[in-house]
Order: sequence, then structure tokens, then C-alpha cells
Amino acid sequence: MTSRRQAILGALALVIAARATAQARTRRVGIINNSTEPASRDLTQAFLTGFRELGYREGQNLVVERRYMENRQDRVPALAAELINLGVEVIVVGGDRIALAVKSAKPTVPVVMAWSLDPVGNGLAASLAKPAGSVTGLTWDVGNEVVSKRLQLFKETVPSISRIALIWDPSTLGTAEYWPQVNAASKALSIQTDSMEVRTQSDVTAALERVRRNRPGALFVWSGPATAAHFRQINELAIRERLPVFAASTLDVDRGYLMAYSVSTPDLYRRAAGFVDRILKGAKPGDLPIEQPTKFELVINLKTARAIGLTIPASVLLRADRVIE
Repeated sequence: MTSRRQAILGALALVIAARATAQARTRRVGIINNSTEPASRDLTQAFLTGFRELGYREGQNLVVERRYMENRQDRVPALAAELINLGVEVIVVGGDRIALAVKSAKPTVPVVMAWSLDPVGNGLAASLAKPAGSVTGLTWDVGNEVVSKRLQLFKETVPSISRIALIWDPSTLGTAEYWPQVNAASKALSIQTDSMEVRTQSDVTAALERVRRNRPGALFVWSGPATAAHFRQINELAIRERLPVFAASTLDVDRGYLMAYSVSTPDLYRRAAGFVDRILKGAKPGDLPIEQPTKFELVINLKTARAIGLTIPASVLLRADRVIE
């Protein structure tokens, strides 16, 4: 009887030890950030916050391999190869083009998009409900309703606006599909739009000279590799010419643009951790529906408003989720 009891206890101990080992297994995840390390810090922290909420602790049961493309799309294949060689189980990215590059590097590695502009149109997923491949995650926007609200807030902030210069980088996949929505919303508010595509330093310089010469009422800048790399140049001209800059991302308002009504990018990165967790626990990325954003913010930079001599209407200021003093 004693030997039988010892055998049972021994078997239970092995089961418990096996479960403990499984729970303690260190998971390795890669993340490719679009910008530099300092500029990506808040997003990385939001990503790690999402993991902490799920019981992961970096340095204990989680290793996050960070890579930075520094607004250079050509760096992505090499960064993806580095992460794959390190044996990461999932790679997290921001944007359709980066997701496509990682998918091309090794189609079997699960990819979680912290944000995507058009995952179906760009061939990353069969549908939002059933991606059916190695890529899943979250989208950036929810369509015309947000675009219209964004332009209405801009018009309410600067009622005299009749022309807006749109500065954007077409290398960001999905952006081209976005601008027809902006044009339609602008026309409804009797605002003319002047579209300026920028890919290089010379493109940015030429666009800003055109802005200086034509004097639109405001700029609307979409963050992409070219606009992000030359953020300071754009913002300095806007301050000098006293032009409000409306941004597509609230992160750009933190850096100095006037205002944005947009999805909370840190919230997207926090939620991306949940996708990674489910994949690590055995879910197939193609079975995880791509989700839309749920948290939007109105962020206003009052320091910038003062610099260009603009008074933000109280009706707008009271609705702000965050004000930068």
C-alpha cells in the first residue's frame, strides 16, 4: 500500500512539475517599431503594459526583442530576418507594408499588426472576420464617420479655414484610399484641399515652399516615413508661418503639431499584446478576427496654439481628452 501511495504521489509530483515548467516557460516575442527608440518608447511601454495585465513579466517569463526601422522601410527585411533567426514566436508590427515584408521573409511566422490601414485590400487578410493566414491584429480607423468628425473639429477650431494643404507619404500602404474620404468630408465643409505627396527630402522641401507661397489656412499631415523623418522641418515652417497643423496621429501632437482627433495608438499596442497571448496559447492567427479601434482621443497642444497666435475655442477645448500645456 505504501509503495502504491508513493507511486501515486510521485506521479502527481511529476504532473505538477510539468505544469510549473510549462507556466514558467519564457516566451520570446519580436516587435519592429516604425521610428527610433526614443520616439517608440510610449508604444513599447503600452505593449508591455498589455502583457503585464495578462500575467507576463519581462525578464521572468517574457523576452521582447525590440527592433527600430527609424522611418526607413528598406530596413525591415533585415530586421525581420534578425528576429526570425532569434527564434521569436510572434512578430508585432505597425503598418501594412511592414507586415507584408515580414510575411514575405517567413510566411509561417505569426504576425500581429498593432495597426493596419487596409489589411484586406493590401492582401494581408482574406477578411476582417476570418483573416485565414498568418497575420491578424487591429485596424487604424473605422471609416468615413471618423474622417468627417476630424474635419469638423478642425473647422470648428479655425472657422476661417477655406483651404487645407494635405501632406502625406504614399509609401504608407492604405493612405491613398484614405484621401478620397478626406476630400469628400472637406467639400461638405466648403474646404478646398491641395494634396502634396512626399517621399524624399526634396519632396518635403518643395511641398513646404509651395505651402509658403500659396498660404493655405492649415496643414493636415499624415505620419509616414517621409513626414516623420522631416517632422522638425514641417513643424518649424508651420510655427514660422503661423499655420495650424492638424495631425492624423495624437503622437504627433505630443511632438508639436497643433491637434489631432484620432485613435489612441498606445491603446492599440496594449491590445496587440492580447493577440500575441492567444497565439502563444495555441490560437492560429488566421482564426483571430481583426479588430477595429475602440478608443479615440482629441488632443490639443496649447503651447503650439500660443506660438502661432491661435485661441482654441472653449467649445473645442472642453471636449479635449488631453491638453498639452
